[in-house]
Amino acid sequence: MKLQLIKLSGIAVLAVALLGSCRKGESDPFLSLRSRNARITGTWNLSSQITTSLNTSVSAGVTTVDSLTTSFDGTTLSTVTNGITTTAPYSLTIEILKNGSYKSTLNNELGSLVRWGSWWWLNSKKRKVRIAFDNGLGSFHISRLKNKELVLMTDSTTTNTYLAGTTSSISKTTSGVFTFAKQK
Repeated sequence: MKLQLIKLSGIAVLAVALLGSCRKGESDPFLSLRSRNARITGTWNLSSQITTSLNTSVSAGVTTVDSLTTSFDGTTLSTVTNGITTTAPYSLTIEILKNGSYKSTLNNELGSLVRWGSWWWLNSKKRKVRIAFDNGLGSFHISRLKNKELVLMTDSTTTNTYLAGTTSSISKTTSGVFTFAKQK
């Protein structure tokens, strides 16, 4: 009886160690019976978003800084540009298909924008913690991927320098967190 208890304890410790290695993203569930490919495919609705962007331009020795912050609560996109706030109805749906294609539908006060394109894993096929979309959607770190929840993060800096008479440069730093809920 005691020997069986020791064996069962050893098996339990081994199972926890092996199953714990299934987690890829830092906020992924401890255990998932579905593969990352199976969890990522489906139709995802944006449920919340927080992004910040800082644009710095230098031209003829004059520096201009513009800030942009957006937040989304599931129905309304709030944008703060240099202290001025605007709000508008907004929705974003991304359908990710197993064949490597996607369809995104963005609705706002200007109308609807539908994009089709391809998606792929950016890092090794084993880790699958970064995803990329073509046609302007960009690339993201997957912070959480559950059966019904997807959290994407972005963090980028770009700098362009122009030499036309005087040196000018434009720098943009952006970070954001996008939370999606899977459609039923």
